[in-house]
Amino acid sequence: MKRFQFNLQKVLDVRNIEEEKAENKLQQARQRAREIENELDRLNGIQNELYDFLRSNSTLTVKENINARNYIHNHRVKIREVENILDKQEDHVHDCQEKYIQRKRNKELMEKLKEKKQEIFYKDYLKKEQKILDEISQHIGGK
Repeated sequence: MKRFQFNLQKVLDVRNIEEEKAENKLQQARQRAREIENELDRLNGIQNELYDFLRSNSTLTVKENINARNYIHNHRVKIREVENILDKQEDHVHDCQEKYIQRKRNKELMEKLKEKKQEIFYKDYLKKEQKILDEISQHIGGK
């Protein structure tokens, strides 16, 4: 019996590799976004601790109060910078996700084509087998 051979197997293999690469890139982008979110949470936690400290401590001198305000201002700037970085990373994650979905669709289309070609091959094979069996039975019955 001649085995089924998909003439576009190399294309399917390439599409599998492309999908895997896109998935890895997506996972890396998501991981980076989680790291940025953790950094933002950490910065917000520091900011909240500072606010709590300032609310509970009313004995600060004018200079300490000015220093605390400057620190808060600089800290807010840092938080905004990290938020902007997070926004950009989320856009990158979205782009990677779109690419992954497209690569996955491309691979699935090729797999469906392979399945259809394989199905046609085996149907044709079964027809040939049946024809041979019919000829054998006629040959045996005709003797």
